[in-house]
Amino acid sequence: MKRGPKPTPTGTLELRGSRRAGERKDEPQTLGEIVKPPFVKGRAAKKFLELVEEFKKMNIGGAIDATPLARYCQLWALEQDLIKDIEKEGFTETCTNKNGDDYLAQRPQVNALIKIAGLLTRLEDCFGMSPAARTTIKTNSKAPQMSELERLLAAKAKKKGIRIAG
Repeated sequence: MKRGPKPTPTGTLELRGSRRAGERKDEPQTLGEIVKPPFVKGRAAKKFLELVEEFKKMNIGGAIDATPLARYCQLWALEQDLIKDIEKEGFTETCTNKNGDDYLAQRPQVNALIKIAGLLTRLEDCFGMSPAARTTIKTNSKAPQMSELERLLAAKAKKKGIRIAG
């Protein structure tokens, strides 16, 4: 069993500007579009499509990433449900022991939320979705260019004296 940190993907090394990226020749490349699996529904599906758009902007991911991303989105949706439940019902509940005495206990949903938050954090790091995971990534690309529609709208807004933030 190998010890130490997991190998950094070549794509990440390239974004960091590492010379080691050129030394790797046999690493498989992610090919194809990330397509939403049919089992992803509701809020998880919406989050999935949002993240796919972000991944496209960052030029990362491929077809093989669909299932792990779907799992992330399902966990994210479950986390949102747990947060709503805890906001409504609270962190604790009143229980009664064998002697008939009441006491406060943490609701099981709180522990589930804590575990899911940890899993989400690990998946976010794997996908480069947390600020810490992106700190070492450098890109050679320029800032995103405005589309033709955005340029036209900006010009029209400028004529009317409307200031656009950003």
